[in-house]
Amino acid sequence: MNFKTTAFLLLLVVLVGTWFCLVTLQSPTREEQLEEPVGRREDGKAVFRADEFSTESIRKIEIRKNDENPVRISKEGSDWWQTQPVRFPLNSWSTNKIVDESAGLKYTQKAVPGTSDFPTLKEISLDPPLAIITLEGAGENKAKHIIQVGRKLGGHGYVRVNDDPHVYVIKGQLHKLVLEDGINEWRKKSLSGPDEPKSDQVILTRDNKATKLLKVDGNWAFGGDQSGRVSRDAVSTLLQAVDGIYISDFVTDEPESLALYGLDEPATVVKIRVPAPKPVQTQPSDESETDGENGDAQEPEPEPTFNTLTIGAPEDLKKDRYFGTFTSSQSEGLVVFTISKSDVEKFDKSVDNLRDKRITPLKASDVKTFTIAMSGQEPIRLERGTERWAFADPGPGYEADEEQVTQTLEAIVNAEADAFTAHAKPAGQPIATISITATGRPEPDVLRAFPISDQDDHRLVLRNNETTGYHVPLNKIDKAFDPVLALRDRTVLDTAVQDVTMVTVNHPDGTVYAFEHVLPETPAENTESQTQDDLSDAVETQPTTTQPATIQPVETVGTWRLVGHEKFEQDALDDLIEKLLPLKAQRWLESTEAVSGYSVTIATAADTEHTIVIAPETRVTLAADVTETRFETPENLLAALDIEFRYRTILPMSTSDIASISVTNDGNILTIEKNDDGDYVGTEGEKIDESAAGGLFDTVAGLRVKRYVSELDTGQGTCTIEVRTKDNNVHHLVLTPSGATLDDQAFTLEDDARQKLEADFIEKVADESTD
Repeated sequence: MNFKTTAFLLLLVVLVGTWFCLVTLQSPTREEQLEEPVGRREDGKAVFRADEFSTESIRKIEIRKNDENPVRISKEGSDWWQTQPVRFPLNSWSTNKIVDESAGLKYTQKAVPGTSDFPTLKEISLDPPLAIITLEGAGENKAKHIIQVGRKLGGHGYVRVNDDPHVYVIKGQLHKLVLEDGINEWRKKSLSGPDEPKSDQVILTRDNKATKLLKVDGNWAFGGDQSGRVSRDAVSTLLQAVDGIYISDFVTDEPESLALYGLDEPATVVKIRVPAPKPVQTQPSDESETDGENGDAQEPEPEPTFNTLTIGAPEDLKKDRYFGTFTSSQSEGLVVFTISKSDVEKFDKSVDNLRDKRITPLKASDVKTFTIAMSGQEPIRLERGTERWAFADPGPGYEADEEQVTQTLEAIVNAEADAFTAHAKPAGQPIATISITATGRPEPDVLRAFPISDQDDHRLVLRNNETTGYHVPLNKIDKAFDPVLALRDRTVLDTAVQDVTMVTVNHPDGTVYAFEHVLPETPAENTESQTQDDLSDAVETQPTTTQPATIQPVETVGTWRLVGHEKFEQDALDDLIEKLLPLKAQRWLESTEAVSGYSVTIATAADTEHTIVIAPETRVTLAADVTETRFETPENLLAALDIEFRYRTILPMSTSDIASISVTNDGNILTIEKNDDGDYVGTEGEKIDESAAGGLFDTVAGLRVKRYVSELDTGQGTCTIEVRTKDNNVHHLVLTPSGATLDDQAFTLEDDARQKLEADFIEKVADESTD
């Protein structure tokens, strides 16, 4: 072979090899053929016609996956339920996605499998299909649609619908819902249970000990071995703990062994019964349709429904989550799930946790009468009248106090126990028996109170025939054990202010304040004899620049004056009158001790006088001309009496009236002035503390005394303050250990005022040290 022939053959080999490589590289692999099938391409065309598939009509869905049991779903009303192989509520929005995705299928490619280069059914997992979705309608549109779900590659997948021989390539959302998510993703993750008003029985079982709660005539009580009343709020809280429990994870359906989850011998079981609704009787319109002699058509007798929460073992050693199941009369089969530890702990309730802590369920507003019978004393019986509470005949001889009776009643009906004794059998007679009648109650509530041997601060209370004893703190119910005197009307003197002509206050130190009440004269009544001309003349006398005078209301309180003084502390008197009239007792006392101290005499326009004497230490008070029974005066009344009523401003001036203040202390004299720049300066060049000097000037200007005194133990003056005014008047203020004098007057000062007068007025400068 010559050189040319060899070269030609080599070139031919290269060309053939190049062609082979190009053809091989450009040909799709089988996987690529499956993912990018050939066939007629459409740009998102709908698989179903709009009139062919109505989403609103779909009521049943069945999903079969490989060898698994089929999952059946039904729409009941507006809710979706899984019905097979177990029954469990589903999220409507999740289930609707399946319907919406099925009805709205849009394909990008469509082909007959096995034709041309399109893969076969087996290659795209449609022989057999990975899942079969069957959707059935109801009503006018009862059409059934079957969707076979095949392989999913990337963001697309293969499906076949009904009897259509074509395979459709669709976006893979339906594949994700059916093949990846599954039924657990569609289930509701919060439990729904009945609330307290709908329930009539609850059985809480913990560690194999059952506590039965029964509703009778709207009230809850224990059943079984326990006795006593149950708190409606406690039942409501218990049921709320069931309703809304969040499911962490779904574990399994219809397990072969409950023991794996601790559900064969559960730690906690809550069983709730909802009573059957009352049967409805209907009267048929046609006698031929009647059933029975009376002609009434009877509906089937309804049955009560039950909801049961069962809690088993913890999921792991951390005990953060526990296995549980929830079944109702509508449920079939068991769904095991996990719930959090915090939800489990809500059922850790003892019998005492569920008890009604109130010693009586009655409301104060419903009470008509109540009687308190203390051991060895006459019973106290009170009746609610149309306007107020009153003692029933024969009464103690005085009126009942509305506020005190109400407080006593509310203390009784609101009293709550902090502990209980089951099957209580107290020894001896009760120390008090309280009987209460109320609207709508044919029989009274009878409460018997006994002492507790080892608890002086508690009382054991038994109600009616109940055997459970209530341990009630004494401070919650002690008003029920007060003597009848405690319920006496607290109003001692009900004199109106406008009827008072004089109030005289005597202090224990002998100081007397006599306040005269000047009442306004009653204006003459208008008579019909006044003519229109008279009125016209009256108007003409008014200045032309003013409007006619309006009629002012008559002042009925009048004015007060302190006898012997031009001025007095009006606010102090107003405060005293407010707390004095009407005079009310803080509490009535059984004391007979003599009373001395402050005294107040009240004279009226009817020429009557009432004298009230108050002991300053104990506040024991006697108003002998009203009642011989002592009572305790309110603390604020004593405070209003123990005050200086004379005009307390002893230096009536402002800081602008002061030219200078000289302070003499320990032989040192400091004179302070205020310069034109508003700064305080010492006349000898002293550096003045602005804050202290400002306090001095403000206190001196308008100096207020605490109390005037007739004698003052002057001793040695601690400080002398000379105040010179701009009109050259000089006032000498001398501070003594027990008070102060100004010119010829002695008095005491408030602590705050004294501190400002004795302050250090020279500014302190820190020592400067050099390195």
